[in-house]
Amino acid sequence: MTMKFYRLGIGLLIISFNLLCSFAQEVTLEGFKIDTLKKDFLDRCVLRVYYDTTIKQDTLDENVKRGVTLLQIGKKSSKFVDFFQHYTDSLHDQMARRMEHQAIASEVASYQFSLFSKIVFRNQVFRDYPTLGRNVVRLGTELGEFYSYDEEQVSFDWDTTSKEEKIIHGYRCHKATCIYGGRVYTAWFSPELSYKLGPYVFGGLPGLIFEIADAEGEFVFSLRAIIPERGNEDPIFWIRSSNESFGNKEQAWRQIIERHRNILFEIDEGKFIKEEIPYNPIERY
Repeated sequence: MTMKFYRLGIGLLIISFNLLCSFAQEVTLEGFKIDTLKKDFLDRCVLRVYYDTTIKQDTLDENVKRGVTLLQIGKKSSKFVDFFQHYTDSLHDQMARRMEHQAIASEVASYQFSLFSKIVFRNQVFRDYPTLGRNVVRLGTELGEFYSYDEEQVSFDWDTTSKEEKIIHGYRCHKATCIYGGRVYTAWFSPELSYKLGPYVFGGLPGLIFEIADAEGEFVFSLRAIIPERGNEDPIFWIRSSNESFGNKEQAWRQIIERHRNILFEIDEGKFIKEEIPYNPIERY
């Protein structure tokens, strides 16, 4: 299998790589640093796939949010996360090991906050975790909370009878469609890369998903870059959170929808207002 690798045309990846390089230089677990953020090492990343991501968070507003998401593919498991969430976690690690230098820590914290505001896709997916054939899905809020559940990996009923093809970044891709979570999706996948994975929970096709979008165009993921492993520099971590609750799938989706209807903002010391934040769930419940 011959791979063609494409890199992002922005400086953010270069910066993030430098941050990730520092993981392998101190206390390690299988080559990776573990003593800053509370986290669990899951796997070694062998391939990183970046997607341009467009989300319509408010169905009553014509504006969309644009960002980048990241699929880390490991030997045993994988992780799908917003790139800026991934980058923010890396900065948090940097800050934790520099706390004795308050000026530096303050600068990093300020930059970290600016990056956190750029996150557009707040859900995370861990495949084949905690065990083979199961996923953990974390539904995130703008306040850094998670409503999480684990489930058997989704068995998609893909229709691959279409003869349509197109070239994406030099790869020949085939069309497939399915219905999932109350939405109709069209995906483009390439058998040239045999990973049966894609954005979010999507997968199960005979090749990596390069593009996938729902019929309304409210959730669109399009391949931007494919980058190979860099030795021990890109671990797959589970970042622990003190603001996380676990339940079943239905409970988690109901909780996050209700949470967006009742967000409290502190406008003065001890004074709060309740507001509803527009929320368009990728899975309709």
